[in-house]
Amino acid sequence: MPISLVWDNARYQKCAAVFELATELGITLVYLPAYSPHLNLIERLWKFVRKECLYSKYYADFPSFRAAISTLIEAGVSRGWGSIIVWGTVDLEQSEQRKKDRR
Repeated sequence: MPISLVWDNARYQKCAAVFELATELGITLVYLPAYSPHLNLIERLWKFVRKECLYSKYYADFPSFRAAISTLIEAGVSRGWGSIIVWGTVDLEQSEQRKKDRR
């Protein structure tokens, strides 16, 4: 089964080690065009989180700030966004397990 990895144009993702490993594993690397946040799903999520948790809001300490973001993301997970672990890591396998557990 062919595998393609789509990611942004971060400089560290274009080093020789990345190209060599991708070639070795048979992975096709596809880079998003420069300055295209509308194509990068994590940018959409970040925009939503900023709107809901940051704009015109004050948090007395970091734990309160983190709790607000965690609550927002957990609410999204329960609405079927997929399982998103705080700080942007997507874990689809865990999402599938949660769906099975709800049945």
